[in-house]
Amino acid sequence: MSTPLIIGLAATLLAPSDLPAKLVQNPLYKAGALPATACKEPALKKNDAASAKRYLTTVFSCLDRTWGTYAKKKGLPYKRPTVHIMTVPGKKDVCGTEWQHDYVANLCGTTIGIMLKDHMLKKPDPLALMDMAAGMAGHVFLDRVGISDATIGQIPTITDAEQEEINRRELLQRDCMSGVFVGSVWKSLKRPAKDWSALLKYRERTGDDFVGGPRLRGDSESIVYWMKRGYAKRDPGACNTWTASARQVR
Repeated sequence: MSTPLIIGLAATLLAPSDLPAKLVQNPLYKAGALPATACKEPALKKNDAASAKRYLTTVFSCLDRTWGTYAKKKGLPYKRPTVHIMTVPGKKDVCGTEWQHDYVANLCGTTIGIMLKDHMLKKPDPLALMDMAAGMAGHVFLDRVGISDATIGQIPTITDAEQEEINRRELLQRDCMSGVFVGSVWKSLKRPAKDWSALLKYRERTGDDFVGGPRLRGDSESIVYWMKRGYAKRDPGACNTWTASARQVR
């Protein structure tokens, strides 16, 4: 693992007491673990957008069933997100943006847009696609329970560094929610443990210390920490990044 570009913040820039209650004391955190459920994985073929779309459609159905059942049982708000999967360059995504080169998934409100680009089809990685779908669906679920909305215009930010920290906490919470879902369906996937390890290795390379630029996503160590935490606990309550130490959200 590479050394993070910026490490060792002495303390959080914003204390939990500075944050809205919906972030730090949300009822979701006390709802309990996600039950083990089953999810099928359709065949994923090389250079075949149709099979990738079919795979993602199946995973999103699993996500809807899993989170929808959980929310109903726990008395939490839930509504299935709208999902658009694009396979043709040149069209606009769900936010009206042209086909982009720097991202493959987009969220506009509670509508999820996925762009299946060439590099995703040349070497298709089923678990990477599942993680992407689970992260986006987890983000929408966090929006339903008021967590995402509470980060918009309700936090007294002063500096760019504070805003970056908020962004990291939000996206690392999404990573943890992905881990919660994957952990809940892992047994049904009948995959060896090395596949989970391979996914974590892949996600390490998406950290700020690998890609450079603003510190918006979290470094590789933080991403892996929250994914592993969600996977092991299978509990959204384990994903409260808003009360975590600065070291855990670098």
